[in-house]
Amino acid sequence: MFVDLVIKNGKIVTSQATYEGDDIAVADGKIVAIDKQGSFTESKEVIDIKGKYILPGLIDVHVHFREPGLTYKENFTTGSTAAAMGGITSVCDMPNCVPLTCTLEAYQQKLEIMKNKSYVDYGFIALIVSNSISEIPKLADAGINVFKIFMDTTVGGIPALDDGGMLEAFRLVAETGRRIGIHAENKSIIDFFTAKLKEDGRTDALAHLEAHPSVAEAEAIKRAILFAKETCCKLHICHVSSKEGVELIREGKAKGIDVSAETGPHYLLLNSEYYKKLGSILKINPPVRSAENGEALWEGLKDGTVEVIATDHSPHTEEEKIKENIWEAL
Repeated sequence: MFVDLVIKNGKIVTSQATYEGDDIAVADGKIVAIDKQGSFTESKEVIDIKGKYILPGLIDVHVHFREPGLTYKENFTTGSTAAAMGGITSVCDMPNCVPLTCTLEAYQQKLEIMKNKSYVDYGFIALIVSNSISEIPKLADAGINVFKIFMDTTVGGIPALDDGGMLEAFRLVAETGRRIGIHAENKSIIDFFTAKLKEDGRTDALAHLEAHPSVAEAEAIKRAILFAKETCCKLHICHVSSKEGVELIREGKAKGIDVSAETGPHYLLLNSEYYKKLGSILKINPPVRSAENGEALWEGLKDGTVEVIATDHSPHTEEEKIKENIWEAL
């Protein structure tokens, strides 16, 4: 077999095992064969990687590349370049840009803007807000596979969808066969504790964590799972951060509800002790929690409760991110 490229002497990582002693043959940009060393004798190029690992290109299902409208932070070319350099070959871009990707018109505009700008494969996620619920069928017909709902007000002032709107959105998305992704935090709980902590004069980084207790995530996840059961809608829980959240997702799966989940490397590798060192740099919604929560997330990954690790890549400028007052930081 004559091929374009042979990669030899590598450790080939698959979902089942890691293999040594095989070579990979590539033709027209695709892997066409894997066979024992020396099987491919004719090729345009041979790369000897000398014992290094060969992994499939990774998929990051949660990025914010800030285009259109917020390109002073990043654009699709710079974001996709960074992804490619890190071994990410496909990304799913979130809808909180300007304009919001919540209508067919905005989606088509975004598609046109991104032509020839990306170094990796990509897909877009559409947003559901109160005045865009009627857009769901049109967006699904145009190619949207996942819709995003924020249960708490998020960066950029995107309003949370109320329960009635959520239930109607779940029903409509279920009819399309698509999936809803949820930012699961209870707005009322967070608003109450944020106001209380501000009134108490707290401006330190840990105040943000205290304003977003685990119960706020857990209650929102439980409500989303209930809505998914009621409407038979496929559900995905974004950036799970808490032990309680993992437990509720595990229970939902056990009951036969189609719920998937992701967490992020920051929730797995960092914990609340890092607020002392990193301050507002560590601010994210939902917040990085205690080591106990991180351990529960690892267990969730091991047993399949949490299927995905996604970055939630969300760039800001230094001026936006580094603040003495945590409430002023993005």
